[in-house]
Amino acid sequence: MESEEDVLKRFGLLDEDTELVEFIPAIQAMLEETRRLAERIANRITEFRDNFDKITRILDELEWGVLGYEQPLPGIAIDSTFPIDGGVDLVGGHLAAIIAGYIGYGGVSSSDAKPVESIVEILFADDEEMRNRIPLYAKILEKKVALRVLKKKEEGELKPAMLLFDGELVPYKLLFRPWKSIEKSKVLSRLDKATATVFEKAREHGITLVGVIKRSYSRLLRVLNNGERLPLNDKAVMSIVLKPGNYVVLGSFSDLVPRYAEIIAEDRRRKGKEVRGYVEGVKELLEKRKEYGEITVAFYKPRQGPKQAIRIEILDYGKLGVKRILSILSTLTNPATGLPYPIDIVDSYVRLESYMLELVRRRVIKHLVEMLREEGLRSEHVIVLSHTNPEKRYLYEKRRR
Repeated sequence: MESEEDVLKRFGLLDEDTELVEFIPAIQAMLEETRRLAERIANRITEFRDNFDKITRILDELEWGVLGYEQPLPGIAIDSTFPIDGGVDLVGGHLAAIIAGYIGYGGVSSSDAKPVESIVEILFADDEEMRNRIPLYAKILEKKVALRVLKKKEEGELKPAMLLFDGELVPYKLLFRPWKSIEKSKVLSRLDKATATVFEKAREHGITLVGVIKRSYSRLLRVLNNGERLPLNDKAVMSIVLKPGNYVVLGSFSDLVPRYAEIIAEDRRRKGKEVRGYVEGVKELLEKRKEYGEITVAFYKPRQGPKQAIRIEILDYGKLGVKRILSILSTLTNPATGLPYPIDIVDSYVRLESYMLELVRRRVIKHLVEMLREEGLRSEHVIVLSHTNPEKRYLYEKRRR
Protein backbone atom coordinates (compact mmCIF):
# COMPACT_ATOMS: atom_id res chain seq x y z
CA MET A 1 0.00 0.00 0.00
CA GLU A 2 1.31 3.47 -0.89
CA SER A 3 2.34 5.76 1.91
CA GLU A 4 0.76 9.19 2.28
CA GLU A 5 3.99 10.76 1.00
CA ASP A 6 4.01 8.48 -2.08
CA VAL A 7 0.41 9.42 -2.90
CA LEU A 8 1.23 13.13 -2.63
CA LYS A 9 4.23 12.71 -4.93
CA ARG A 10 2.20 10.72 -7.48
CA PHE A 11 -0.29 13.57 -7.79
CA GLY A 12 2.47 16.17 -7.97
CA LEU A 13 1.61 17.65 -4.58
CA LEU A 14 4.97 17.02 -2.96
CA ASP A 15 8.49 17.06 -4.34
CA GLU A 16 12.03 17.79 -3.28
CA ASP A 17 11.70 21.45 -4.26
CA THR A 18 8.70 22.11 -2.03
CA GLU A 19 9.37 25.40 -0.25
CA LEU A 20 8.75 26.10 3.39
CA VAL A 21 6.62 29.17 4.08
CA GLU A 22 6.67 31.57 6.97
CA PHE A 23 3.76 30.87 9.30
CA ILE A 24 2.27 34.33 9.50
CA PRO A 25 -1.19 34.54 11.18
CA ALA A 26 -3.04 34.55 7.84
CA ILE A 27 -1.37 31.31 6.74
CA GLN A 28 -2.01 29.73 10.12
CA ALA A 29 -5.70 30.62 9.83
CA MET A 30 -5.83 29.15 6.31
CA LEU A 31 -4.28 25.88 7.47
CA GLU A 32 -6.83 25.61 10.25
CA GLU A 33 -9.57 25.73 7.59
CA THR A 34 -8.09 22.83 5.59
CA ARG A 35 -9.64 20.13 7.77
CA ARG A 36 -13.12 21.57 7.36
CA LEU A 37 -12.65 21.78 3.59
CA ALA A 38 -11.35 18.19 3.47
CA GLU A 39 -14.41 17.08 5.44
CA ARG A 40 -16.80 18.69 2.93
CA ILE A 41 -15.00 17.04 -0.01
CA ALA A 42 -14.90 13.69 1.81
CA ASN A 43 -18.68 13.92 2.29
CA ARG A 44 -19.17 14.39 -1.46
CA ILE A 45 -16.96 11.41 -2.27
CA THR A 46 -18.79 9.29 0.31
CA GLU A 47 -22.12 10.33 -1.20
CA PHE A 48 -20.78 9.37 -4.64
CA ARG A 49 -19.80 5.93 -3.31
CA ASP A 50 -23.17 5.42 -1.66
CA ASN A 51 -24.96 6.26 -4.91
CA PHE A 52 -22.54 4.45 -7.21
CA ASP A 53 -25.08 1.86 -8.39
CA LYS A 54 -27.55 4.60 -9.31
CA ILE A 55 -24.86 6.59 -11.11
CA THR A 56 -23.77 3.46 -12.99
CA ARG A 57 -27.33 2.94 -14.23
CA ILE A 58 -27.36 6.53 -15.50
CA LEU A 59 -24.06 6.06 -17.32
CA ASP A 60 -25.23 2.77 -18.85
CA GLU A 61 -27.56 4.82 -21.04
CA LEU A 62 -24.57 6.45 -22.76
CA GLU A 63 -22.42 5.28 -25.67
CA TRP A 64 -19.22 3.64 -24.41
CA GLY A 65 -16.17 2.46 -26.33
CA VAL A 66 -12.50 1.52 -26.32
CA LEU A 67 -9.95 3.84 -27.90
CA GLY A 68 -8.02 2.55 -30.87
CA TYR A 69 -4.50 3.34 -32.06
CA GLU A 70 -4.96 5.86 -34.84
CA GLN A 71 -2.29 7.61 -36.88
CA PRO A 72 -2.65 11.39 -36.29
CA LEU A 73 -3.87 13.46 -39.22
CA PRO A 74 -2.36 16.84 -40.17
CA GLY A 75 -3.79 19.48 -37.89
CA ILE A 76 -3.62 22.91 -36.31
CA ALA A 77 -3.82 23.71 -32.59
CA ILE A 78 -5.26 27.11 -31.63
CA ASP A 79 -5.25 28.94 -28.30
CA SER A 80 -5.60 32.39 -26.75
CA THR A 81 -4.58 33.77 -23.40
CA PHE A 82 -5.01 36.90 -21.29
CA PRO A 83 -4.13 38.02 -17.75
CA ILE A 84 -6.28 35.99 -15.37
CA ASP A 85 -6.23 38.84 -12.83
CA GLY A 86 -7.49 41.34 -15.41
CA GLY A 87 -4.11 42.99 -16.07
CA VAL A 88 -1.89 45.53 -14.35
CA ASP A 89 -3.81 47.92 -12.08
CA LEU A 90 -2.90 51.47 -13.08
CA VAL A 91 -4.25 54.85 -12.03
CA GLY A 92 -6.10 55.31 -15.32
CA GLY A 93 -7.33 51.73 -15.72
CA HIS A 94 -6.18 48.17 -16.31
CA LEU A 95 -3.41 47.40 -18.81
CA ALA A 96 -4.07 44.02 -20.38
CA ALA A 97 -2.90 42.05 -23.40
CA ILE A 98 -4.45 39.22 -25.37
CA ILE A 99 -2.37 36.75 -27.35
CA ALA A 100 -3.84 34.23 -29.78
CA GLY A 101 -1.95 31.91 -32.06
CA TYR A 102 -1.67 28.56 -33.77
CA ILE A 103 0.88 25.84 -34.41
CA GLY A 104 0.71 23.10 -37.02
CA TYR A 105 1.64 19.45 -36.64
CA GLY A 106 1.63 16.21 -38.62
CA GLY A 107 2.91 17.70 -41.89
CA VAL A 108 0.12 20.24 -42.17
CA SER A 109 2.16 22.75 -44.20
CA SER A 110 2.38 22.36 -47.95
CA SER A 111 5.09 25.02 -48.27
CA ASP A 112 8.46 25.88 -46.75
CA ALA A 113 6.86 28.37 -44.38
CA LYS A 114 6.58 27.36 -40.73
CA PRO A 115 2.95 26.66 -39.78
CA VAL A 116 2.95 28.99 -36.80
CA GLU A 117 1.57 32.50 -36.20
CA SER A 118 0.37 34.72 -33.38
CA ILE A 119 -1.69 37.91 -33.00
CA VAL A 120 -1.49 40.33 -30.08
CA GLU A 121 -3.93 42.99 -28.90
CA ILE A 122 -3.14 45.41 -26.08
CA LEU A 123 -6.09 46.82 -24.15
CA PHE A 124 -6.48 49.70 -21.71
CA ALA A 125 -9.65 48.92 -19.79
CA ASP A 126 -10.71 52.05 -17.94
CA ASP A 127 -13.87 50.59 -16.38
CA GLU A 128 -14.90 47.29 -14.80
CA GLU A 129 -17.34 46.46 -17.60
CA MET A 130 -14.57 46.49 -20.19
CA ARG A 131 -12.27 44.56 -17.89
CA ASN A 132 -14.91 41.84 -17.50
CA ARG A 133 -15.18 41.57 -21.28
CA ILE A 134 -11.51 40.68 -21.76
CA PRO A 135 -12.17 36.88 -21.84
CA LEU A 136 -14.71 37.48 -24.61
CA TYR A 137 -12.25 39.61 -26.59
CA ALA A 138 -9.77 36.74 -26.27
CA LYS A 139 -12.27 34.32 -27.79
CA ILE A 140 -12.96 36.74 -30.64
CA LEU A 141 -9.23 36.97 -31.35
CA GLU A 142 -9.02 33.17 -31.21
CA LYS A 143 -11.73 32.90 -33.88
CA LYS A 144 -9.85 35.47 -35.95
CA VAL A 145 -6.80 33.20 -35.84
CA ALA A 146 -8.94 30.23 -36.89
CA LEU A 147 -10.23 32.22 -39.89
CA ARG A 148 -6.64 32.97 -40.89
CA VAL A 149 -5.90 29.26 -40.83
CA LEU A 150 -8.97 28.52 -42.95
CA LYS A 151 -7.94 31.26 -45.38
CA LYS A 152 -4.53 29.60 -45.75
CA LYS A 153 -6.36 26.32 -46.36
CA GLU A 154 -8.19 27.98 -49.27
CA GLU A 155 -4.90 29.31 -50.62
CA GLY A 156 -3.23 25.91 -50.37
CA GLU A 157 -0.61 26.91 -47.78
CA LEU A 158 -2.02 24.67 -45.07
CA LYS A 159 -3.88 21.35 -45.33
CA PRO A 160 -5.34 20.57 -41.91
CA ALA A 161 -7.82 17.76 -41.41
CA MET A 162 -8.52 18.92 -37.84
CA LEU A 163 -8.45 22.15 -35.87
CA LEU A 164 -7.82 21.63 -32.15
CA PHE A 165 -8.97 24.44 -29.87
CA ASP A 166 -7.62 24.79 -26.36
CA GLY A 167 -11.05 25.23 -24.82
CA GLU A 168 -14.69 24.96 -25.81
CA LEU A 169 -15.89 25.36 -29.40
CA VAL A 170 -18.78 27.64 -28.46
CA PRO A 171 -18.02 29.92 -25.49
CA TYR A 172 -20.51 29.16 -22.72
CA LYS A 173 -21.30 32.88 -22.49
CA LEU A 174 -23.09 32.26 -25.80
CA LEU A 175 -24.38 28.73 -25.39
CA PHE A 176 -26.53 29.34 -22.33
CA ARG A 177 -27.56 32.87 -23.26
CA PRO A 178 -30.95 33.80 -24.76
CA TRP A 179 -30.72 34.93 -28.37
CA LYS A 180 -32.15 38.39 -27.69
CA SER A 181 -29.50 39.20 -25.08
CA ILE A 182 -26.78 38.19 -27.59
CA GLU A 183 -28.27 40.54 -30.18
CA LYS A 184 -28.30 43.40 -27.65
CA SER A 185 -24.62 42.98 -26.73
CA LYS A 186 -22.02 44.25 -29.20
CA VAL A 187 -19.26 41.99 -27.93
CA LEU A 188 -21.46 38.87 -27.70
CA SER A 189 -22.87 39.55 -31.14
CA ARG A 190 -19.34 39.85 -32.56
CA LEU A 191 -18.31 36.62 -30.87
CA ASP A 192 -21.39 34.79 -32.13
CA LYS A 193 -20.84 35.91 -35.72
CA ALA A 194 -17.12 35.05 -35.59
CA THR A 195 -17.88 31.59 -34.18
CA ALA A 196 -20.60 30.90 -36.75
CA THR A 197 -18.28 32.03 -39.58
CA VAL A 198 -15.52 29.65 -38.43
CA PHE A 199 -18.03 26.78 -38.37
CA GLU A 200 -19.34 27.69 -41.82
CA LYS A 201 -15.83 27.80 -43.36
CA ALA A 202 -14.82 24.55 -41.65
CA ARG A 203 -17.93 22.85 -43.04
CA GLU A 204 -17.09 24.09 -46.56
CA HIS A 205 -13.63 22.55 -46.38
CA GLY A 206 -14.60 19.38 -44.53
CA ILE A 207 -12.38 20.15 -41.53
CA THR A 208 -13.23 18.58 -38.18
CA LEU A 209 -13.27 20.97 -35.21
CA VAL A 210 -12.32 19.70 -31.75
CA GLY A 211 -12.39 21.54 -28.44
CA VAL A 212 -10.13 20.15 -25.71
CA ILE A 213 -11.43 21.42 -22.38
CA LYS A 214 -8.84 21.12 -19.62
CA ARG A 215 -10.78 22.84 -16.85
CA SER A 216 -14.29 21.44 -17.02
CA TYR A 217 -16.80 21.81 -14.20
CA SER A 218 -19.94 21.01 -16.16
CA ARG A 219 -22.80 18.98 -14.70
CA LEU A 220 -24.53 17.79 -17.86
CA LEU A 221 -25.08 14.38 -16.27
CA ARG A 222 -27.92 16.02 -14.35
CA VAL A 223 -29.88 15.82 -17.60
CA LEU A 224 -29.79 12.02 -17.32
CA ASN A 225 -30.54 12.17 -13.60
CA ASN A 226 -33.91 13.92 -13.93
CA GLY A 227 -32.32 17.22 -12.95
CA GLU A 228 -31.02 15.98 -9.61
CA ARG A 229 -27.55 17.23 -8.70
CA LEU A 230 -24.81 14.60 -8.46
CA PRO A 231 -22.21 14.94 -5.66
CA LEU A 232 -19.38 15.40 -8.21
CA ASN A 233 -19.12 17.21 -11.54
CA ASP A 234 -18.93 15.44 -14.91
CA LYS A 235 -15.15 15.38 -15.14
CA ALA A 236 -14.74 14.05 -11.60
CA VAL A 237 -17.31 11.30 -12.23
CA MET A 238 -15.67 10.27 -15.51
CA SER A 239 -12.18 10.37 -13.98
CA ILE A 240 -13.35 7.83 -11.41
CA VAL A 241 -15.51 5.64 -13.66
CA LEU A 242 -13.58 5.54 -16.94
CA LYS A 243 -10.70 3.08 -17.32
CA PRO A 244 -7.55 4.13 -19.23
CA GLY A 245 -8.21 3.69 -22.94
CA ASN A 246 -11.99 4.08 -22.64
CA TYR A 247 -14.36 6.81 -23.76
CA VAL A 248 -18.01 7.75 -23.32
CA VAL A 249 -20.27 10.03 -25.38
CA LEU A 250 -22.74 12.22 -23.49
CA GLY A 251 -24.61 13.33 -26.60
CA SER A 252 -25.16 16.42 -28.73
CA PHE A 253 -25.83 19.95 -27.56
CA SER A 254 -29.17 19.87 -29.39
CA ASP A 255 -30.28 17.21 -26.90
CA LEU A 256 -28.39 18.33 -23.80
CA VAL A 257 -28.52 22.14 -23.80
CA PRO A 258 -32.33 22.73 -23.85
CA ARG A 259 -32.85 20.21 -21.06
CA TYR A 260 -29.97 21.63 -19.05
CA ALA A 261 -31.37 25.15 -19.53
CA GLU A 262 -34.59 23.94 -17.91
CA ILE A 263 -32.55 22.63 -14.95
CA ILE A 264 -30.75 25.98 -14.62
CA ALA A 265 -34.08 27.81 -14.78
CA GLU A 266 -35.52 25.61 -12.04
CA ASP A 267 -32.46 26.21 -9.83
CA ARG A 268 -32.86 29.96 -10.30
CA ARG A 269 -36.58 29.79 -9.66
CA ARG A 270 -35.96 28.09 -6.32
CA LYS A 271 -33.63 30.93 -5.39
CA GLY A 272 -36.27 33.50 -6.27
CA LYS A 273 -34.48 34.74 -9.38
CA GLU A 274 -36.14 35.90 -12.59
CA VAL A 275 -36.27 33.14 -15.25
CA ARG A 276 -39.05 34.35 -17.57
CA GLY A 277 -38.15 33.61 -21.18
CA TYR A 278 -34.79 32.03 -20.33
CA VAL A 279 -35.50 28.50 -21.57
CA GLU A 280 -37.31 29.78 -24.66
CA GLY A 281 -34.39 32.13 -25.38
CA VAL A 282 -31.83 29.31 -25.26
CA LYS A 283 -33.99 27.16 -27.53
CA GLU A 284 -34.29 30.09 -29.96
CA LEU A 285 -30.49 30.37 -29.98
CA LEU A 286 -30.19 26.75 -31.08
CA GLU A 287 -32.81 27.40 -33.76
CA LYS A 288 -30.83 30.38 -35.07
CA ARG A 289 -27.50 28.54 -34.80
CA LYS A 290 -28.28 24.92 -35.59
CA GLU A 291 -24.55 24.24 -35.93
CA TYR A 292 -24.13 24.88 -32.20
CA GLY A 293 -26.53 22.04 -31.50
CA GLU A 294 -24.54 19.68 -33.75
CA ILE A 295 -21.59 19.67 -31.32
CA THR A 296 -21.01 16.31 -29.64
CA VAL A 297 -19.70 16.10 -26.06
CA ALA A 298 -17.50 13.17 -25.01
CA PHE A 299 -15.00 12.18 -22.33
CA TYR A 300 -12.00 9.91 -22.74
CA LYS A 301 -9.18 8.71 -20.52
CA PRO A 302 -5.79 8.31 -22.24
CA ARG A 303 -3.82 5.12 -21.69
CA GLN A 304 -0.91 7.14 -20.31
CA GLY A 305 -0.39 10.24 -18.22
CA PRO A 306 -2.40 11.51 -15.21
CA LYS A 307 -5.53 9.44 -14.58
CA GLN A 308 -7.93 12.24 -15.49
CA ALA A 309 -10.77 12.11 -17.97
CA ILE A 310 -10.66 14.81 -20.63
CA ARG A 311 -13.76 16.55 -21.93
CA ILE A 312 -13.97 16.92 -25.70
CA GLU A 313 -16.35 18.84 -27.98
CA ILE A 314 -16.56 17.75 -31.63
CA LEU A 315 -17.98 19.17 -34.85
CA ASP A 316 -17.11 16.37 -37.26
CA TYR A 317 -17.25 18.09 -40.63
CA GLY A 318 -14.48 15.77 -41.83
CA LYS A 319 -16.70 12.69 -41.23
CA LEU A 320 -13.97 10.98 -39.20
CA GLY A 321 -16.24 9.48 -36.52
CA VAL A 322 -16.11 10.08 -32.77
CA LYS A 323 -14.10 6.95 -31.99
CA ARG A 324 -11.42 7.75 -34.55
CA ILE A 325 -11.14 11.36 -33.38
CA LEU A 326 -10.75 10.35 -29.73
CA SER A 327 -8.29 7.61 -30.69
CA ILE A 328 -6.18 10.18 -32.57
CA LEU A 329 -6.21 12.48 -29.52
CA SER A 330 -5.17 9.56 -27.33
CA THR A 331 -2.29 8.75 -29.71
CA LEU A 332 -1.16 12.39 -29.44
CA THR A 333 -1.09 12.24 -25.62
CA ASN A 334 1.75 13.95 -23.79
CA PRO A 335 2.51 11.52 -20.90
CA ALA A 336 3.45 14.43 -18.63
CA THR A 337 0.03 16.11 -18.83
CA GLY A 338 -2.33 13.55 -20.32
CA LEU A 339 -3.36 16.11 -22.96
CA PRO A 340 -2.72 16.04 -26.72
CA TYR A 341 0.78 17.42 -27.14
CA PRO A 342 -0.23 20.09 -29.74
CA ILE A 343 -2.46 21.63 -27.06
CA ASP A 344 0.50 21.78 -24.65
CA ILE A 345 2.74 23.31 -27.30
CA VAL A 346 0.32 26.02 -28.40
CA ASP A 347 -0.40 26.82 -24.75
CA SER A 348 3.33 27.50 -24.25
CA TYR A 349 3.50 29.42 -27.52
CA VAL A 350 0.89 32.01 -26.49
CA ARG A 351 1.83 32.10 -22.79
CA LEU A 352 1.62 35.57 -21.26
CA GLU A 353 4.04 36.13 -18.40
CA SER A 354 3.23 38.92 -15.95
CA TYR A 355 6.52 40.75 -16.55
CA MET A 356 5.58 41.20 -20.23
CA LEU A 357 2.89 43.67 -19.22
CA GLU A 358 5.40 45.72 -17.25
CA LEU A 359 7.60 45.91 -20.37
CA VAL A 360 4.55 47.07 -22.34
CA ARG A 361 3.70 49.67 -19.68
CA ARG A 362 7.19 51.17 -19.77
CA ARG A 363 7.25 51.26 -23.58
CA VAL A 364 3.82 52.95 -23.67
CA ILE A 365 5.09 55.57 -21.16
CA LYS A 366 8.10 56.25 -23.39
CA HIS A 367 5.89 56.85 -26.45
CA LEU A 368 3.36 58.83 -24.42
CA VAL A 369 6.00 61.25 -23.09
CA GLU A 370 7.13 61.96 -26.64
CA MET A 371 3.58 62.54 -27.86
CA LEU A 372 2.68 64.82 -24.95
CA ARG A 373 5.75 66.96 -25.61
CA GLU A 374 4.70 67.35 -29.25
CA GLU A 375 1.31 68.61 -28.01
CA GLY A 376 2.94 71.03 -25.58
CA LEU A 377 1.70 69.06 -22.55
CA ARG A 378 3.76 68.25 -19.50
CA SER A 379 4.99 64.70 -19.06
CA GLU A 380 3.52 64.61 -15.53
CA HIS A 381 0.29 63.46 -17.14
CA VAL A 382 1.75 59.97 -17.49
CA ILE A 383 0.61 59.51 -13.89
CA VAL A 384 -2.37 57.69 -15.46
CA LEU A 385 0.04 54.83 -16.26
CA SER A 386 1.58 54.53 -12.81
CA HIS A 387 0.80 51.58 -10.57
CA THR A 388 -2.26 52.27 -8.47
CA ASN A 389 -0.92 49.80 -5.89
CA PRO A 390 2.91 50.15 -5.86
CA GLU A 391 3.19 47.36 -3.30
CA LYS A 392 2.07 44.90 -5.99
CA ARG A 393 4.35 46.06 -8.79
CA TYR A 394 6.85 43.30 -7.96
CA LEU A 395 4.34 40.83 -9.45
CA TYR A 396 5.05 42.28 -12.89
CA GLU A 397 8.82 42.65 -12.68
CA LYS A 398 11.00 39.86 -13.98
CA ARG A 399 13.06 38.33 -11.21
CA ARG A 400 16.26 36.40 -11.48
CA ARG A 401 16.14 32.88 -10.14
